[in-house]
Amino acid sequence: MKKIKPIDDTAARLGIIMCNARRRCHLSHDDASKLLNIMPNELLEYERGIAKIPADVLERAIVLGYQMMRINTLESIYKRQRNVFRKLKAVVAEMP
Repeated sequence: MKKIKPIDDTAARLGIIMCNARRRCHLSHDDASKLLNIMPNELLEYERGIAKIPADVLERAIVLGYQMMRINTLESIYKRQRNVFRKLKAVVAEMP
């Protein structure tokens, strides 16, 4: 089997980063391709550096990442507020 050479170093590095990110999120090729609105074989080509990642696919991946970071931020704020309210409730319950 002949090894396919990446089209350039940048495409290869972006593909590796995309692959690592997908694996860290525990996503299969099918699930990740659905999120990015592409076919699984296209994702595989991008991850291997065989094809350049189109700007719209890259933009969707970045937007999804920013949305997840925003959700994590909101979740941490919510958890802090919930803990404050629990402590207040406990203090109020101890009052005569």
